[in-house]
Amino acid sequence: MKKKSLGRGWKIIFPIGLVLLELSILTYLKYRNQGLSLSDYTFTYTGNIINLFLVAVIISEMIILTIRKRANEVLKTAGYFITISLVSLLLAGWIYNFRPIQQNYYISVYPINHALAGIFYLVFQLTQIIWISYLWLLIFRVKGFIPLRSVSNGLFAIIILLLFSILYSQFLQNISRQMLGEKKSEYGVLFGAAVVSKDKPSNTLDGRIKKAAELYKKGQISRILTTGSNAPGELAESEVARRYLIKYGVPKDAIVKENKTVSTAGQVAYIRQHFFKNGDPQGLVTVITDKYHLNRINEMSKFFNIKLLYAGSDTEFPTQKLLYSKVREGIALLFFWLFGI
Repeated sequence: MKKKSLGRGWKIIFPIGLVLLELSILTYLKYRNQGLSLSDYTFTYTGNIINLFLVAVIISEMIILTIRKRANEVLKTAGYFITISLVSLLLAGWIYNFRPIQQNYYISVYPINHALAGIFYLVFQLTQIIWISYLWLLIFRVKGFIPLRSVSNGLFAIIILLLFSILYSQFLQNISRQMLGEKKSEYGVLFGAAVVSKDKPSNTLDGRIKKAAELYKKGQISRILTTGSNAPGELAESEVARRYLIKYGVPKDAIVKENKTVSTAGQVAYIRQHFFKNGDPQGLVTVITDKYHLNRINEMSKFFNIKLLYAGSDTEFPTQKLLYSKVREGIALLFFWLFGI
């Protein structure tokens, strides 16, 4: 009996190894998703801390159950959970990076490949958290409805993470020292937003355009980079912004256009690639967008290891729209923290 228990104890090394393999793949994909290498990895980044914490909890639970001579219960569940999570993770990385579906298809406002990758990443993370809950219930010898309780606990944990990300993205950061204020910056990067009627800026985008034009006329920025791709049948966000900047009195030769990026993360990555060399700024860069958007961009800048200045538009949003936007910011930040998308 002693040999049998010892043998089962050694067998958990394999699932522990697979969990660590998943962490390695996830980390690699997070940085590859944004054109970075693992040399850019930092242990203190919030998203990396969450990834490491979840894996540490799973491994700790497996070790506790093994010490209690219940390794066989770990082995019974490991195959199911690891198979689902690992396959979901690999599919997410493949879809996001290799884009097997034509990019002119969208789910809501998201390119279809990004949306599908996000779904598979979510399945991966939810599976991991449900497994944590399952092992936790085994440790405390909870009886009855363990699978159902594991799922409900997992969903509850996801909600807690989401609430934390919403609070963090809107209230728990202080970027007042990084606001442009009366300072000057060489470049103003105008983040894209929705286009309406094929070639007109939405109120959100128009507010950002007006803020960029105002800063240029005050002499606080020397050049403006407009960013953002297009949905099918519409002009690119960057092109619409360029046209309206000219309409608002900014000279053509002061405007540079970028029309490939499709997300906030892509736009921050673009800033890193084109305005920073070995982490050093090639002239100060100011991000111009809505106030509720700034904290998420600042959190992303930490991932890219760059320092930016910020200027918020003066657009006033109805309470319902502002609440929706803040919740969406929290969801987007959580996905970026966990998966780098």
